[in-house]
Amino acid sequence: MNTKELLLYLSLKFNGEWDIIFDFIKKKNRIDNDEMSSYVNSFNGNYITLLDPEYPDYLKNTRKPPFVIFYKGDISLLLTERRKMLGVIGSRENTEYGLRNCKLIIKDLNQDIVIISGLAKGIDGIAHKAALESKKRTIAVMGCSIDKPYPSENKYLYEEIIKNNGLIISEYGPNVETGSNNFLLRNRIIASLSDTLFLVESYGRSGCMSTVSFALEENRNICCLPYRANEESNCNRLIKDGAYLVESAKDIQEILNP
Repeated sequence: MNTKELLLYLSLKFNGEWDIIFDFIKKKNRIDNDEMSSYVNSFNGNYITLLDPEYPDYLKNTRKPPFVIFYKGDISLLLTERRKMLGVIGSRENTEYGLRNCKLIIKDLNQDIVIISGLAKGIDGIAHKAALESKKRTIAVMGCSIDKPYPSENKYLYEEIIKNNGLIISEYGPNVETGSNNFLLRNRIIASLSDTLFLVESYGRSGCMSTVSFALEENRNICCLPYRANEESNCNRLIKDGAYLVESAKDIQEILNP
């Protein structure tokens, strides 16, 4: 038994539940070696652990760093020298305005910028698609099992990201049931990986705001697409609070290259 296999075993056994894994390690609970061997030997996917030398330092410093990152695609996007990474988030029920500007801005960005999002419905999917269409690298951080893209309508996008030298990551191994809390926890990883976080559109109570909170904790830049007055836009509220106003790719380039 080594520590890499131990973390894989605990992650598979407890379905990636960070608090349960942490508690198990903290209490130094007894390990069933036969059970551990069964879990480890039955897994044939790709993963890195928190204790591996190649695990990204900037992810180690996030709140509750994932014990295991399961992945498909080009892991060098995380392992090589730090790239310029733009997190792109927004409403699942996007407007035509949000769609149009998200696509246009991403397509006009420099080719060396990596687009990070959550492979969700709405702006997330639009961001990944715009990155692929403009030949940029993209990372999808999933809040569900590594082998079951959610929503299912984005399965083609999942496959295209892998096919085009992108990267899919999740702290949830195969066959983990999807829970709403998983997606909120996923947001801390998006925030940690991003140099700058771009909020395309968001209204009222939105999961996007948890990503913004995580990003602020880690001193990341926040930038937002402005909206019309009196629409309860979280973007406009954040701009009033000091977030960067973004109308074009040039605005983001200047934030990423101060």
